[in-house]
Amino acid sequence: MAILLAGPQEFEIHIVSRYRGPRTSRLTGQSLAVTNKKIKKNTRGRRMDFIEANGVGLRCELSGGGDRTLVLVHEMGGSLESWDDVAPRFAKSRRVLRYDTRGAGLSQKVRGELTLDTMADDIAALLDHVGIAGKVALAGIAVGGAIALHFAARYQERTSAVAVGSPATGIAAERRAPALERLARIEAAGMALAVEDSMLNGYAPELRGDIAPV
Repeated sequence: MAILLAGPQEFEIHIVSRYRGPRTSRLTGQSLAVTNKKIKKNTRGRRMDFIEANGVGLRCELSGGGDRTLVLVHEMGGSLESWDDVAPRFAKSRRVLRYDTRGAGLSQKVRGELTLDTMADDIAALLDHVGIAGKVALAGIAVGGAIALHFAARYQERTSAVAVGSPATGIAAERRAPALERLARIEAAGMALAVEDSMLNGYAPELRGDIAPV
């Protein structure tokens, strides 16, 4: 379907109904003590950086080449490795920029509230850092989809297209108060408090045991 954002430009939004889920990060135990320093480059044109952007340290990777650019935004709890099966395919025909969002993966951890304005501004700062001034296409999953859509609305002059899957753009009014109460309990007691409810929502008890032999 198409969505007309503020201004004269129209963006097509492709809703993706199936998603294979995040991949486990293969990068562990690394420090973000030094930002704006290239830490990885290989012969396939893949470059991974820690950079200072919009007041925070972010880990990003720019791969591929050409005039077109695709920005990939991962889901909550994910990282740039969530796109490991996707990025190499697109990098054959364009530049692909993926990154750990603020507070996620190996990017700098943050305290306090985050807004979609801030997360969209992070993308703009990343594009400035790598020298991409033209329009870009964006793809995002869940919260990443919301960030991508918000970037398109906030930076229309820098957006050519947006593709999102299950974008988490907000919480229904009737669910907001219970959600905030749950968040307050998690902040006080830690993530262990959320494990059982999350398991019940996404992984039914009957699916947790060993599969019986046929």
